[in-house]
Amino acid sequence: MLQSTLAETCDKLASILGDQPLGLPILRHALNEALEGRAAAATPGGSITFAGFDALHPLPYKIVAALGLNDGAVPPRSRAIEHDLLRVAPREGDPSTTDSARERFLGLILSARDQLHLSYTGRSIKDNSALLPSPLITELLDWITPRLAAEPFGPTELAAARNAVFVEQPLQPFSATLFDPEADARRRSHEVQWMPQTSSPPQVPLADSLLAADSADDVDDEAEEPDGDQLTGLPFFTSPLPTPELPGAISLDALASFISHPARYVLQRRLELDTWLSDELPRHDEPDAVLAARDRHLAHFAVESLLAGDSLPSVEQALRHHPRMPFGSQAVHAARKLVTDHRALAEGIKAMQASTLDDIEVDLLLPTSLGPIKLQGRLRGLVRAPAFDAGLLDWRGSEPRASETLRFWVQHLALCAALPAPKGAAAAVRSRLLHAHGVLEFVDCTSATEQLCDLAECFIQGQSEPLKFFPKTSWISAEELPSEKILQCWEGRDGRPGERDDPSIALAFRGRADCLDDEFDALAKRILRPLLDHLRTSGDVQ
Repeated sequence: MLQSTLAETCDKLASILGDQPLGLPILRHALNEALEGRAAAATPGGSITFAGFDALHPLPYKIVAALGLNDGAVPPRSRAIEHDLLRVAPREGDPSTTDSARERFLGLILSARDQLHLSYTGRSIKDNSALLPSPLITELLDWITPRLAAEPFGPTELAAARNAVFVEQPLQPFSATLFDPEADARRRSHEVQWMPQTSSPPQVPLADSLLAADSADDVDDEAEEPDGDQLTGLPFFTSPLPTPELPGAISLDALASFISHPARYVLQRRLELDTWLSDELPRHDEPDAVLAARDRHLAHFAVESLLAGDSLPSVEQALRHHPRMPFGSQAVHAARKLVTDHRALAEGIKAMQASTLDDIEVDLLLPTSLGPIKLQGRLRGLVRAPAFDAGLLDWRGSEPRASETLRFWVQHLALCAALPAPKGAAAAVRSRLLHAHGVLEFVDCTSATEQLCDLAECFIQGQSEPLKFFPKTSWISAEELPSEKILQCWEGRDGRPGERDDPSIALAFRGRADCLDDEFDALAKRILRPLLDHLRTSGDVQ
């Protein structure tokens, strides 16, 4: 590359100088320009020319676009240089970085003939905080705004004039404001890959039981689909789905999945909408040590590695290279904290797993009010401890969610019904859900069969329409906490989304404003009060 650049430079200089001698300073300057790429980049080539701010020739261009005009970039911040006589003993006529940047900026503006685009990064990619533009941008806006404003120059006229030349684009290319048809045309995006899901509704395969009910709508298949804005306020369930036949048997896993999240179950299992409803959206910010130390996936990975017998240094090394970890020293700090916080949990799990029991096949006949229904499944992870004869053992790397606790409760009820305690004997069944911050324990439930019958009836009811049972919000309601707490959990606070923003809940209850009514409160108490009565937390577990 060096030889080819030298040859090209010599040929160019020879064509310019002809028979005149070539001086060494001229050759050195031409080589520096060629190697740095500034001279070639700044020379107009008839199409699009890319150039640095310093290398732009003051020539007329049809369109001029300047990028990265942030504070500290133009003019550049002065760097302290040792033995800098310009700073120690300034004299009149010394070159000024600020003055030269102003001259180049003025030349940039004067070079544009038709259009001038000046842009800077207005938001931090890490926390979305506002970033300052170059002082040259600020001065230009302060100068041009009054000259574009209509008389009289009031705040409204000045703001309108500023908005005519100043456009603030969203930080992310998938922002919903970019696809709003009522928004500023200068902010519109037409990238199909970033369009919201509702603007192109997925083709939803319906269950076999719904084909007959929807056959009358086949004539409208070729009609134009409404766009996302028209669908936003329309209820998803306008009427209950056809009631399925009473099942002869329900799997334990299906019942646990339903109780842990009824809205998601009816969408995924009944309507087969399981391809675009995710539990967790990917992060769009760069992870840091604090977020990584609280990451549920990283905590689970750390505990799994410790249970597998990996050494502490090897677990830390594996965590540092995990794709969800930050880079550099932050990864080292986060990995060390994850191992330290979860080492005791892994040791406690190993101690309890020392006395494991065989799996239990569950085959219960539940005498529900709708008719007898079998509950079938397999219970794994049974252990024995001095305080009880048998119990389920499970763990989470971080504090369990409400949905995870509900699933564990259904499994505990099945174990209590399959292994009833003898009359007059102490509690024979206790199930424990260990996590890094403590333990949740369910004591023996003598009315387990009755509770399972009640949950099975909720399961049958929830096959036709989503139940108004929302794991986190219903939990707070069952604990009879103030209504402000219920609304904060449901609606969110301080910019954080609430449970109503869960993808499954948002779709199943779209267009409905009666989610937190008396039916919601009754369901919360019906399902969760027995759970809370049999729940013991870390301070009550022996």
